[in-house]
This record gives sequence, structure tokens and C-alpha cells, in this order.
Amino acid sequence: MTAEFTLRPLEPADSASIARLRDETPDTGTIAFKSTFLHDPYELVMNALPNSTGVVAQASDYEGIVGLGLLRFGEARYEGETRPYAYLNGLSVHPNYRRKGIASALAHWRVEKAKEKFGERVVIYAGVQSNNDGSFGAAKGWSQQQIDRTRVGAVSVRTQPPTALDGWEVRTINPADYEQVAQRQNSFYQDFNFYQPYTADQLHAWLEHKLVGINAHTYYVAVNREGHIGAGIGVYREGEFSRLTLVKMPAFMRVLNAFLKVIPSDGVMKRAVIKNYWFENPEIGNYLWETVRWLCRDTATNLMIFYDRNPLPKFEEAIKFPRLSVKATGSLVVSAPVPMSEERPIYFDM
Repeated sequence: MTAEFTLRPLEPADSASIARLRDETPDTGTIAFKSTFLHDPYELVMNALPNSTGVVAQASDYEGIVGLGLLRFGEARYEGETRPYAYLNGLSVHPNYRRKGIASALAHWRVEKAKEKFGERVVIYAGVQSNNDGSFGAAKGWSQQQIDRTRVGAVSVRTQPPTALDGWEVRTINPADYEQVAQRQNSFYQDFNFYQPYTADQLHAWLEHKLVGINAHTYYVAVNREGHIGAGIGVYREGEFSRLTLVKMPAFMRVLNAFLKVIPSDGVMKRAVIKNYWFENPEIGNYLWETVRWLCRDTATNLMIFYDRNPLPKFEEAIKFPRLSVKATGSLVVSAPVPMSEERPIYFDM
């Protein structure tokens, strides 16, 4: 069954409608949140991830928009070579207009836009949280492969600094570090699908990226006395631009959270989203991770990271999540001219 709806490109005048749609359309996964924007919604959804475009759905009997889909373009490593990619994200369909073909239409629009831009060489993919039946249903129309290894880990910020690691300190990156960090980060992720290698200039540009005039990113490094950098973490300070409010969580997770306190008691999360996390060994990686939990305490309630559950090196050896910590799982759905090997690890930049 289809609804009477039309699609058109996302426009700056849609800001108020984006905010309303996100407020009325929480996630449909196992753990569900709704977004609240602290600044202009159009700028945030379009510029949080550069090289993005968007599409909206309008219905004849509703004022505003009833659906939204975002699309990011770029180039990344895929099965050993650099290929153009299109990442489908930000899918929202108003609860009153679901199961009417809107999600599939939004997906089709974005897939066609990707092929129009890059041709048949393009790799198209999206991340889907477990139990998000609507997104999985929409993906069936365009994807060829599903990899069930996505893990989303969240921890609260620290209220006390971690124990020092002898011979190491954590500080923000400086320009003299850019070349070393870019090389070491690229080496760490060299075999990962969907990783885009950085140059020193590209790392600098990432650090200079602004949203509503505010620098959105920070990069921390662990450095020894000889100036050797042994680990790095990029942070997207999402909590300065938007908040997540808990709508739904399974009962057993609520019980766990009462003890673990990963999600604040008021249900409102200010996230510091981890990007480009790498380390030369788990001990140094863990020291950097724990220190960043402390350093983010004034601007975030939580650190959040998206990662592959099964790669080497294993992120959980460095992060050391509590055994009963709250973690969500998901899948990557892919359409590509070359199938994605199950053995190759996956880089997530959600």
C-alpha cells in the first residue's frame, strides 16, 4: 500500500519541520532515543557530516515533512582499493505514516542519487540498529549483503581522573603531530573497509570543521617522554549541538542502568562521539580512553563509540567495558560491485 506523498530535496527552510519530525519520531531499535537540536537543525543534519545531501517526504494531509533521509558522499578503502561510497543515514518516518512505502521511496531516491553521481562503481551502505524493522525492510530493496557485527558502546564520563600510566601523558594534538598521527592512524586502519586515509592537511581540516561557528572536533593523543605518540582519539562534541532523550529501553537494561548509570537519571544524553580511535597496544589505548572520559566531563554525559565486534585489534581489549555495560548491536547493509569479505574488519564513521 502506498500513501499520497511526494519527495523533494531537503532545503534550509525545512529546519522547523526537521525538528518536529525528530521530536515525534524516536528510534525504533532495541534502545530508542529522540533527538533535540540546540541550534539550526538544517545546518546540523547537513554539515555534521560534510558532503551530505538530503531528501524529504511530504504528505497531502500533513503540514511539514513526514519523512527524511540523508546521504553522504566520499571515497574510502573497500576490499583493498579506493572506491567512491554513499552512506545512507538519518532515516526518519513519522509514526503515523509508516508501512506506506515512504522509507523505501527515500532509500530509492538516495540510491539513485549515488549511482547518478558515481556510476556502478559506487559502494552504498547504511548502519541499522537491531530490531529496527522499518530500516531493514527499506534496505531489502537496494542492499545485497548484511554484516551483523556493529556494536555501539556507551559509557558515562568519569568524575575522577584515571590512574596515571608511567611515562605517558594525554594532551590535545598540535600541528607538529599531524603527520605522525595521520601515518599511524592510517597504518592502524589499513585493512579496514570504509576507512578514508588521512593526510596531515586533512586531519587539520577535520579539526577546523565548524558547526554554527563552533569547532565540532577535538583530537587527543597519548605521548611518551620521547615524543612518541602511542594512541589517538578524535571526539565529535555532539552534546554541544544536540541531545538524545531516552524513549524506550528493555526492562533488563533499565535494571542494569540503575547500577551502571550509563544513561543519566533524567534520560538525557549529551554524547561525545568517538572517531578514529587507534592504539599501538591495549594498555596505552585504555589509558587514553579513560583520560578522555575525564576530559569530556564538562561538555558530555557519555562517550559513545561505533565499532566492529570482531576485528583485530579488538577494541574491547582497550576500552574494557564493564561486563554488564549497556551496549547495542546492529548490522551494516551493503550494495557494491564487489561483495564485502566477512574476514575484513569494518571502520564505522556514523
